[in-house]
Amino acid sequence: MQLLTIAVLGVVLLVIAVLHFVKAFRDMNDPNGIPGPTQIPYLGRIHDLPIQFMWLKFKEWADKHGSLGFYRTEMLGAKFIIITDEKVAEDLLIKRAKHNSDRPVIRSLFDSKSAHGSMEYLPLMGRNQYWARQRKLTHSYITDATNAQYHGVMNFEAKRWLARLIENPDNFQASLEDMASKVMCQLTWDDPTLSEYCSKSAWGLLTQMSPAGPITNVLTPLWHLPMPLNPWKRAERKRHDEQQAWWMDRLLSVREKMGRGEMRPCWTRQFLEKTSLKTSISGDYEASSVIGMLALVGIFTVAGPLSYWLVTMVHHPEWQAAVQREIDEVCEGRLPTLADTPNLPILRACIKETMRWKPSVPTGVAHETEADDPGWPTYQEPLTQFPSIKGMSSFGWGQRQCLGMSLTQDELIIACGSLAWCFTLKLKKNPMTGQDIPVSLTKSNSLLIIKPDPFEMAFEPRSEKRKQEALRLWQEADAADKQARADFTNAARTGSIPPFEAKRPSPGVPITVLDLKKQEMMIQVNRVNSYSDL
Repeated sequence: MQLLTIAVLGVVLLVIAVLHFVKAFRDMNDPNGIPGPTQIPYLGRIHDLPIQFMWLKFKEWADKHGSLGFYRTEMLGAKFIIITDEKVAEDLLIKRAKHNSDRPVIRSLFDSKSAHGSMEYLPLMGRNQYWARQRKLTHSYITDATNAQYHGVMNFEAKRWLARLIENPDNFQASLEDMASKVMCQLTWDDPTLSEYCSKSAWGLLTQMSPAGPITNVLTPLWHLPMPLNPWKRAERKRHDEQQAWWMDRLLSVREKMGRGEMRPCWTRQFLEKTSLKTSISGDYEASSVIGMLALVGIFTVAGPLSYWLVTMVHHPEWQAAVQREIDEVCEGRLPTLADTPNLPILRACIKETMRWKPSVPTGVAHETEADDPGWPTYQEPLTQFPSIKGMSSFGWGQRQCLGMSLTQDELIIACGSLAWCFTLKLKKNPMTGQDIPVSLTKSNSLLIIKPDPFEMAFEPRSEKRKQEALRLWQEADAADKQARADFTNAARTGSIPPFEAKRPSPGVPITVLDLKKQEMMIQVNRVNSYSDL
């Protein structure tokens, strides 16, 4: 009798479970609702979404379900609207930005939205007070730098890169990324020697926040495992703490040099000397984070498009020749500068087409809805302004649009223009067979911001005269930079430049080296109090 009771109870529970599953299935796949792929209760389509190149699956679903300009799907209970039409994106993310400008949680980062006061990652923050004041500061600094044409830093680093390509062309991918990093390290801390670690830090953060990074970004319940059983959380704890300590060390180092009168202008000096006296930035920790994040973003937003520029020029030599002709005619033999930008529409058009053809952020960065809210123009006048990459989908939409569009465009113009001035980019020959080594059009990483997988190509100087001129320009620029740095240091030591003296502390509690440990402890305690998964 007891076995019969258990059997009956089991059947009843099974029937209830089946009925619940059927109801959930019907609710998720309401034919009168937003179209999309068939959803499985509790799973959504997580089983069908590849971690690698997931944008291809999004495109497959878009072709099938996106006739309205969008479709819906779910992943482990999280609901998504995938926008497939630019007009719909403009309507939802620009015109209705006040409803759709938050950010979703990045599970494999601690407090990615700064909902609990970490104040660390501006592009990922929720639409809160930290985001508002950091965005204002970042916009101000980039605008000032753009108007000042980045104080010659981009031209200087482009000359260094050309010399490195002549001396070691096979290392072009590393030197390309290092050039982008050196530009940001000079603008941020006036120290290009920081570029190697800054690049490592940038790609570490990008990997951690990407669906193709830690498995906890896809199978999110794994993040909730206790720390001793959670290798993903332990790894992020180490990466995060090292990055934050490095950012803080940079700020303290600049402050120390300013105290000796030995710090040349840069964004960090600008903050400590001027901005800190009038900003609502809370103190050193937040300041080091927003400035450090600015340096990191400027690396991977340039390295990806510039890498694809090389691929583009190798596969389309006729357009490479057109760019070279334009630069030769406009610049009359000299290296192009930002001042030439209005007169180089072919160069700008090819950069724009490269970013359309191979967008560096193929899935976009997700927005999160805060309230319920249900032909490609290449030619445009005036040619002194258009074509322009500003406003392209790679930079996001509305209030979440990337603030570094001008910086990215200007650095690409300088870098791509310099390449066209100095080199003809070609397929590399296999030394054994004499055959061309192909450059793939499809192989790339699968991070949120992508770049092509390593490939081989040839950088052929356009002439011996142009090669020697490139080397001379770098030697001249390097010598002038070293002399300027030495003159500045000597002037500081002789008292010609007064040392920095803070008129009053930065807003909030000033943080010394010892205080930093206390604040880190406080932040960790706050996280423990705020997160059940810690």
